[in-house]
Amino acid sequence: SAGAFVYLAPGPLLATLEPSCVATLPLGNCSACLLLDRLESDAASRRFAKDANSKTAKMRSFEDPHVTAALLSLAGVRTVLTHQWSASGISATQLLLSLLQQMGTGQSLAAALSNSARKALVYQPPPPEHAEEDAEEDAEAKAAKEAAK
Repeated sequence: SAGAFVYLAPGPLLATLEPSCVATLPLGNCSACLLLDRLESDAASRRFAKDANSKTAKMRSFEDPHVTAALLSLAGVRTVLTHQWSASGISATQLLLSLLQQMGTGQSLAAALSNSARKALVYQPPPPEHAEEDAEEDAEAKAAKEAAK
């Protein structure tokens, strides 16, 4: 059976759950784990920095994305998708929604990620607030030029 585990949060998964808890999760039937963590937030950054002061270097090393991916793989997850650096909450949510939408149509995780990443790289300017007014002004200016000829 196919199953997925999604984690979308400001902090690393292993800062929230003890590594020993994750290692014992029954993830043998989990096809994919989507870890969209390390979301940028001033409040979360302050909280995790404060928490890091009370942890040993060894405990902090478990919060590395590669270590988390390895632990999840050892627990039985077949594919782990994780951030290598922090991202905004909006971009991570948009990526997750795009991935799930495309996977819902039957695409593989790899194909969905490829398509979603391409979309994220294309800049789409926000629509102007007064687009209709600008279009009307442009039409009036064009009409005035035509009348002046």
